[in-house]
Amino acid sequence: MFSFSRLATAPGGGAVAPDVRFVVVDDHELVRDGVRQLLEARPRFQCVGEAGTVDEGIRVVAAEQPELVVLDVRLPDGSGVDACREMVSASPLTTVLMLTAYPSALTANQAREAGAKGYLTKQVGRDRILDTIRRLLAGDEVFELPVSGSGEGEWDRLRHLTPRERQVLGLLARGWTNREIAAELRLAEKTVKNYVSMILVKLGVENRAAAAALFVREVERAGGSSWT
Repeated sequence: MFSFSRLATAPGGGAVAPDVRFVVVDDHELVRDGVRQLLEARPRFQCVGEAGTVDEGIRVVAAEQPELVVLDVRLPDGSGVDACREMVSASPLTTVLMLTAYPSALTANQAREAGAKGYLTKQVGRDRILDTIRRLLAGDEVFELPVSGSGEGEWDRLRHLTPRERQVLGLLARGWTNREIAAELRLAEKTVKNYVSMILVKLGVENRAAAAALFVREVERAGGSSWT
């Protein structure tokens, strides 16, 4: 597990290789500089490349095989989500954190499906970014969206769900466990767990209780009728 410990030294007194070699991909130079300086101020982080486009980013990641990529969702020559997919294919051990100025549950879901391990808005503070990177490097996934003020209402977020995800959410809102939902829908329990994780990402909520509460509010808005 990675930790932000102090820089270790080799037996001869020299500094050891950095634990985390990272690449920053953003079309704004000021953003790249800010992220690079933020991370290199921490022990054992080293920037091994920067890029401002999809094509440049993919080339750098393929060549350097970094432990971490901080990647903008929107780039001038294409989608950061598509870039993420190519980067993960070219460097499977790389952890990708996507940053965006325009948070969207749909885009967060697409980023997760492309292989990203994290998704944050650029409005978060330095401590949040560092904490998220710490969690990602420890093996967690972090997909955070503002519950309100994101430009999408609750109904907008619910519309992003597939019919199967709506079924799972409906049963989840009744208090059913993953095992019970799996038995009811004739799915593997692991498949249900994946559905629940995807639902949380799409709805921009942190836990099952919040997803269930959102479902209940929508049912009440619809006059008690089922929306599945």
